[in-house]
Amino acid sequence: MGYNSPERFKVTLSTSSSYHMEVDVNKDDCNREGPHWHLCKDGRRIGQIFTYGSWASTPDVSASIQREAEQLTSTYRYDIERVYNHNREHGAGY
Repeated sequence: MGYNSPERFKVTLSTSSSYHMEVDVNKDDCNREGPHWHLCKDGRRIGQIFTYGSWASTPDVSASIQREAEQLTSTYRYDIERVYNHNREHGAGY
């Protein structure tokens, strides 16, 4: 990706291939809140967790899905923050 292009960061959960985590690519979205990423099911966002480990709202998913999302957030915290901060400046949108 070029410097002035958004970066994508996506991780599929091992407990269910229907779920993945992704970072926003739109600069307006990244400028509204602190670093976070989204829990998605079948491509639809269903939850949001901040890099410090707090959910914006608890998603309606099993405890194992929720735990894995929290573990992935801890594992990838610095990658999430790097991509999120890059997209604040160079993300999609105006």
